[in-house]
Amino acid sequence: MEKVQSSIDLNPLKAENNTRIICQATNKISNVTKTEVILYVQYPPSKPYFHFLPRNNLAKGGKLLAHKLIIEERSNFTVMCRSDGDPPPTCRWNITNDKTKYPYLTFANITKNDKGIYRCVAENFIQRNFPKYERKKNKSTDLEIDVQYQSRIVKFYVTEFEKLDHSEATENETVSFNCKVDCNPSSSIAISFKNKELGHNESTQGLVLPHKVISCFDDGEYTCSAHNRYNSEPCLEELTLRVRCTPLLSPDFDLRANITSTQNMTVTFSFKTIAFPTPDFQWFKFSGSSWYTLTNNRRFHIKRNGLYSILTISKIAADDFGIYKLRIDNKVGVLEQLYFLKANDSLTVSTKLTIDLKYFIYTLGGIIFIVALLVGTYFIFKRQKQQCTKAAFDQNVSIEVHEAENIYQNMPINRTNKMRETKYVCHYKKPVVYKIQENTTEVRESGISLNLQEFDNIMLEPPKYCNTQHTIDNLEHIKISEILDYILNQTDESVSAEFQKIPTVFQLPCSSAHNPKNLSQNRYRDVVPYDNTRVVIDNQPEFYINASYIDGYNIPNEYIACLGIL
Repeated sequence: MEKVQSSIDLNPLKAENNTRIICQATNKISNVTKTEVILYVQYPPSKPYFHFLPRNNLAKGGKLLAHKLIIEERSNFTVMCRSDGDPPPTCRWNITNDKTKYPYLTFANITKNDKGIYRCVAENFIQRNFPKYERKKNKSTDLEIDVQYQSRIVKFYVTEFEKLDHSEATENETVSFNCKVDCNPSSSIAISFKNKELGHNESTQGLVLPHKVISCFDDGEYTCSAHNRYNSEPCLEELTLRVRCTPLLSPDFDLRANITSTQNMTVTFSFKTIAFPTPDFQWFKFSGSSWYTLTNNRRFHIKRNGLYSILTISKIAADDFGIYKLRIDNKVGVLEQLYFLKANDSLTVSTKLTIDLKYFIYTLGGIIFIVALLVGTYFIFKRQKQQCTKAAFDQNVSIEVHEAENIYQNMPINRTNKMRETKYVCHYKKPVVYKIQENTTEVRESGISLNLQEFDNIMLEPPKYCNTQHTIDNLEHIKISEILDYILNQTDESVSAEFQKIPTVFQLPCSSAHNPKNLSQNRYRDVVPYDNTRVVIDNQPEFYINASYIDGYNIPNEYIACLGIL
């Protein structure tokens, strides 16, 4: 018997894994015999690759370029590392912290500090039975994570004062500005002063303005702004630069150094400066040979508000015209400004119109006051007027009161328990006499009944001869400049109440009014004219009426006040 041996050399590929290999033998005596072998192919890990969980995270701002991940700060995502091999490889990350749990790399609210290179390693063991063989195989892939975030200004300063807590320079010095920004990607940076851009740069992480010589006008707030595509609005940082300088006139101030005016008027001189440190202000008046310092008094009022100073001169007198000077000193330098107040004896047209309008308002206020006084008097007289009946009103009835020897209309009924008669005369075409008893409220005559309750209670008013001195001393005084507003704010009730306060103490002779033959012409005992102001008719001094002249505004005897005819 002869032994026959056959062999085959293979270089298997991983695609040939689990391939069936059959060995078949045959001779002339026996049938075909065969043996089957399954080929098991092992191979090392492939280069790791990555998957994101969940997959839509990239759509929310992430971007994968080869082995680089661009992701926005504060994003949440998980990276899964995978590799092919047989036996199946194990994948792990090269860091050990709470972010890794192989094969996963997880970030919750990722920050810029998580930026870096992350390596994934895949490994397995290759084994065979004959000859005995075992070897570890591995492959790795690096993943760069680029965390992008909005611009933040790290520092904005004057280069020359970087190590100081403040930025304070002297005029004519040279300074430069530096604005440093932390950002990814790069930012658009600008530096501005008083809303005017001084410098600008795109796609950068810092901006340096070149050196410049500064002056008083460079004192103030400077602003650095930065933004990239992640900023919803620019990031801002302010810097205050103080410049020690001699005071100067503020460019936005309209200076009036020459003023022409007249006596008794009011003028104002003012000045606004720019200076640092804050200066002191002093006002002077030239006396002809020297300057003397002005202080606050009745006519000169000096006011200061920061870098603003005002001198107000009230009721200008003849010696107020001349030259004034404002001295501004802040220890760095001194600025002096002259002002000229000139006299103008002839009023300008506008001044005349102003004065005429002023007098017109005063006159109008006086007229309104007189009208209000007369209206108040009218309503008081109307309340005090007696009525006979509604029918009597239709016939123009007037009522007079006759009691004893007195014929004054505001005499009250002397109420006593005993019966007493008082006569009322209603004038129609001929006098009709009514009689009333004190204990009744009706008047009867020829079948006519009049109800006294329909009267305005005039007969019940107590007699009043004049106001007391206490009333006069407590009267309210009103300025002429305020009389118009005072009158417009009055009501019928307030006018009536004010009328009652008018003092009626006789301070001058009233002989004509108190003449017995003229008493019947006086409706009230305490409302009579003085002898020197009463109205005389047609140069007949003996003819008496209850009327008085009233002076107007600078016009004597402009008005006449009188009582209703009896």
